[in-house]
Amino acid sequence: METRWRDRQIEAAREITNQASQALRQGQLEIAERAFEEATVILDMVEETVDEELMLRAQLCNELGFVRHRQERLDEARTLHEEAVELCENLLEKGVEFRGNTAATHINLAGILAQMDDLKAAKEVNTRAVELAEQMLGEDGAPPQTVNLAFGAHQNLAVIAARDKDLQLADSEMESAIGVLKSASEEGQQQAAAQVAQGAQQLSVLMFQEQEFDRALRWGTVAEEYSEMAYQVHGEPVLPVYVTSQINLISFHEKTQAFAAAEDALFKALEIVGDNVQILERGKMFYETCRKMADNVLEAGNLPRAEVEESYKEISERLEVAQAAEAQEG
Repeated sequence: METRWRDRQIEAAREITNQASQALRQGQLEIAERAFEEATVILDMVEETVDEELMLRAQLCNELGFVRHRQERLDEARTLHEEAVELCENLLEKGVEFRGNTAATHINLAGILAQMDDLKAAKEVNTRAVELAEQMLGEDGAPPQTVNLAFGAHQNLAVIAARDKDLQLADSEMESAIGVLKSASEEGQQQAAAQVAQGAQQLSVLMFQEQEFDRALRWGTVAEEYSEMAYQVHGEPVLPVYVTSQINLISFHEKTQAFAAAEDALFKALEIVGDNVQILERGKMFYETCRKMADNVLEAGNLPRAEVEESYKEISERLEVAQAAEAQEG
């Protein structure tokens, strides 16, 4: 009788948790919050601890922690994710197959720690996620969700490492993330192209800030490649990713006075996406900077003044037309 009552309590908590998870995916934070808290109360009444209850409680802590994160209540989010991690690890120690959930929970906790600038702890926590994901990836017949998990674990660690100025680790982890995708299907690579581009963009900007210009350019070029792939596959929804990658490349080349390369990035972007206002504005700024440069500096950057003036005129005219069209649409 007690076992039957316990099972009913767990099942009731699971149903409420599933409803809360759906509300969370739809961005209904208040509804999700109330439901998660209600499910937690039900679980607290379960007198006998069993694996099913611990697994559900780990999920609850993790997802309620996500709610707290969205509410910018970071201390509470961290506590909940830490509790979820502890529950997950205890289940693994008992021999319960819970590695996917455990890895995802570690990634979530690492994100909180990184946002709180505890980068050393974030790296340690995310390294555990990588370890678990790679274990699963190395097994025969790893499903697509395992590939996505391993990719996310490596890329997340790469960005955290770059923020912590551990650039060698950042390089190797981003390479591993891309390697995971390349080992999967072509469709899988295309679906994740926007995420790769965003991760590479983050690395590129962080390395640029450290004046590691070769590294910054390398990851900026990767961001360009994958954002272009994403735009070709998904179109308008991922246009901002591509625009950002090209604007970053223009800025990197401009900073190192590789003016011809910056101009190439500008016109390539315009060729692919058309007269985008953001790109045209950045192009106009670029030529305004070039116009202030001495002739010998421009010549060293393979962009003679006559070409600067001609392109400045062209971009200014195209921008004026694009802005007028945008205003009319608005």
